[in-house]
Amino acid sequence: MSGAATVEFTSGSQIWELWPSDVVRFAAGAETVWTVTETLRKVYLTAS
Repeated sequence: MSGAATVEFTSGSQIWELWPSDVVRFAAGAETVWTVTETLRKVYLTAS
């Protein structure tokens, strides 16, 4: 939507840089640390 962030997986396996228009999917149970570098506006869905 807008803004920017870096998402680091606590397992150390990956680091993602997120920008407007990016679409990502996280595996269930993924543990992450988010560093927001610009005010972030996002949409997220969860399974019901």
